[in-house]
Amino acid sequence: MSSSSTTSAAEPTLDSSSSSKIECAIHPSETPPTQAQIDIVRYTWERVSEIHLDTDNPTVSATHAFGLAFYDALFKLDPSLKPLFTNIFQQARALAGMVSYIARAPNVTGPNKPQSTTSQNESHINKLERVPTIREINAKKRKETNATTFQELVCSVATNHSTKAENDEEGDSERLLYKLRELGARHYFYNVEPRYLALVGPAVLSALKIRLGKEFLPEVAEAWTRAHAYAAYHMKIGLESQAAWEQGRQKSATAKINSYSKNPHHNIASCSSKERNG
Repeated sequence: MSSSSTTSAAEPTLDSSSSSKIECAIHPSETPPTQAQIDIVRYTWERVSEIHLDTDNPTVSATHAFGLAFYDALFKLDPSLKPLFTNIFQQARALAGMVSYIARAPNVTGPNKPQSTTSQNESHINKLERVPTIREINAKKRKETNATTFQELVCSVATNHSTKAENDEEGDSERLLYKLRELGARHYFYNVEPRYLALVGPAVLSALKIRLGKEFLPEVAEAWTRAHAYAAYHMKIGLESQAAWEQGRQKSATAKINSYSKNPHHNIASCSSKERNG
């Protein structure tokens, strides 16, 4: 897919002086999150999965409750989006699954390098192996710190820049980008417009703030802002590419119809000739 139709926005920013400050829009950006920010996103999602509020429906999981909070926040930002979703309960659960996949996904901090035949074979073998969960990834990383609480863990990761992405066997980062663009393309059929993507980030942050409470730290907001902006950038490429393809297909069909309308006798004669020859 071509990214020529998508312009890169400035690096996403969020007021880190106050965890209560949430921007009304977070625009897509091709700047990937740092490995520290990826780690914070993973730690945060694990923490979200552990928190059950008194107001939660007892029949839903903590991450499902996050999804419901997300849609509440999204519709407050733009009530006109509500008709696009026919089953919020089911959609919230699907959203939680999507966030889990993206949070678990391969690191995206390094440059894209062509794979040799050997590395491609090794990659194929690795795909057959069991994929670790976010909780398992976090447990391995947590051993590198002395943190005992979520706040201490986040602050430790944010200030320790020695964490190296290349030490992690996290799979194929190109697959993540492909999946994000594929996800964006699918949203074309949900009548989603590219401008809506800027509202997703603030809705995510609002849901995180509700679910985490006092644990919604500035470092958490910054990490999720960067991660969302990067994911939205590639989703936007997929969405716009699908829209361009559909528009081209429709123009082609319209041109054929117009051609037939302008020359109906020619087309009838052509059909009659084919019948005689047949």
